[in-house]
Amino acid sequence: PFESNYRPDIAAREARRCMSCGGGAEVLVDKCAACLNCVRVCPFDAPIVTDVARIAAEGCQACGICEAECPANAIVMKRYDWGSLKRRTAAVLGNGKDSVAYIGGFCASVAEWRGEKNTFDPDTAEIYLVSTASISVSDLLYAFERGAKKVVVRPCAANNDRYPTAAARTRRRVKQAQILLQEAGFDGDQLVLEC
Repeated sequence: PFESNYRPDIAAREARRCMSCGGGAEVLVDKCAACLNCVRVCPFDAPIVTDVARIAAEGCQACGICEAECPANAIVMKRYDWGSLKRRTAAVLGNGKDSVAYIGGFCASVAEWRGEKNTFDPDTAEIYLVSTASISVSDLLYAFERGAKKVVVRPCAANNDRYPTAAARTRRRVKQAQILLQEAGFDGDQLVLEC
């Protein structure tokens, strides 16, 4: 018997429904200071803090927001290893590109995910993410450390992202990185938030 497959656009829509079960946040208890930051930023109320933070797998939606916000780097995501975005950034900037765009992929088309449709100039590498809420200030600054002339962050529209607070969190992190760039003597306009 023949099994029919989803068309690419339907497959992408179905994949976006995935809640990443079992691929959520994990607390490194030896680093956790029980600062409650993860409780404050989690849109799903997954963390519970006693002497240290604990994040139950059944409550975590694997958005990466707590990992990006943890001041002690005590949270890691099980679905991807720590530093993977930095490695992806280094790879594309080392491959002849001089700029990078981080794009909220939840609202991107199949053609964009595949690299068949570029929305930036040829010198800009496009990196699609499930949500831009998982980008940390450190990730943004790292692109400049690797020689990027410009970094663009394009989140999904506020009501079109999988995570309800993604646009506001992304906006705040970009602003923090712009301030740090200016304090270090760089032009803060090299980091652009496109909404």
